[in-house]
Amino acid sequence: MSLIVSDEIDLITNYTFTNVLSNWGDAWRFDMPNVGAGGYRRNFSEFYQFSNGDLIYFYPVGTQLWQALRKNGSWTTKLVMNDTKVFATASFSGGEDLYSLVGFMDINSYTRSFNYYLLKYNSSDDTWSNVKTIETNVTSWDQGPKNVPYSELLRDGNNNLHIFYQEDGWYSYGAYLRERIYNTVDSSLSDIVDISVLSGNVDQNKNILVSVIKKSNNDIYALICDYTATNRMFSKKSAFGSYGAWTDFEPNWGNGRAVLSTRYDTDENIHFILSSTDFKNLYYMNGKNGTEELITSITSGALYGQMTLLSNGDIYVAWQEHIQNGSYTDIKIKAKAKRDGNWTDEILVYNAVNSLSGQQSPNNRYFSFTPYFANSTFPTLPSEAILSLVVADGCSLITNGCSNRKVKIVKLSLE
Repeated sequence: MSLIVSDEIDLITNYTFTNVLSNWGDAWRFDMPNVGAGGYRRNFSEFYQFSNGDLIYFYPVGTQLWQALRKNGSWTTKLVMNDTKVFATASFSGGEDLYSLVGFMDINSYTRSFNYYLLKYNSSDDTWSNVKTIETNVTSWDQGPKNVPYSELLRDGNNNLHIFYQEDGWYSYGAYLRERIYNTVDSSLSDIVDISVLSGNVDQNKNILVSVIKKSNNDIYALICDYTATNRMFSKKSAFGSYGAWTDFEPNWGNGRAVLSTRYDTDENIHFILSSTDFKNLYYMNGKNGTEELITSITSGALYGQMTLLSNGDIYVAWQEHIQNGSYTDIKIKAKAKRDGNWTDEILVYNAVNSLSGQQSPNNRYFSFTPYFANSTFPTLPSEAILSLVVADGCSLITNGCSNRKVKIVKLSLE
């Protein structure tokens, strides 16, 4: 059994990067997938896979949101919407009618205000309409953006849409996971509910809150990772019913790892991709039996990874390695897969040479080429491992761009 790249396309070539924080030396960019300090921050864009295998993929072009659609094996692209802000994040909610929650970030001031739009998909002509604008203004900041690009959209058993978004600060106190509920029948929107308010000093490593949310029957769960001081702690909260109160259960379990990716199978089991605290070891953990397996490790640089779980039980993991190469940093995209308890050898998916200038260390956590898998809304699992990559070669300085910039779509297969 071996893992191969069975198909790939260049969705965009000569891709233009946007320097979002031009007044910051780190040049944090929302048009690239981002790894936040202390853990994985949601990718700027996301796939949705229909039950018939068709795929929708959102990606940014400047302040525009674009869609790539794979239908009957062929890809087409089109503009979804324009905004004066920069497209930052997207999530999808499946069902008889498909919705997407997209976020745009204001890059012109330190307030870092967000607009979230709830879009509804029309399958007859592959278009989207804005059914609700949810403006989120952040009026203060503490040495960093308060509102990070994490969002999630879930549908409960009463066909209400639960809109989740996260607010926190890199050096600030506490973090918030917020919820609003959209009624698909009367188009009403509930008031904001603060699900989580974690207090305490965020440490010098800029550790943050990371939340992963899923739906099971009528209940909604949030896995909340409290990265305070050096202690990685986990807690869960559950909402019972469409407007139910949030309650704690199974609090404060963990194993000293940073959570990078999670997936849920049809047996209600959670699968984790974890990293060591120095981001040099990558692990897979089965949440039901608690077993932990080393996927790969490096002696220098940093590792960041993502996973997908297919309907046949196969597990695919892809990650990027930051490796110092003289005054530059090379970024290698690699992958492994697991079937029937056995892991394949790792393969090289893409080698981005001279991707970062010397001003960025391999451990820099604000710039990443993290690969992202296509996933369907739980409990519908995808049937294939489709991966998106934003890659760049031959960079001189980050602010001056790179010689080879592209968005790639890659399919991984076992043979």
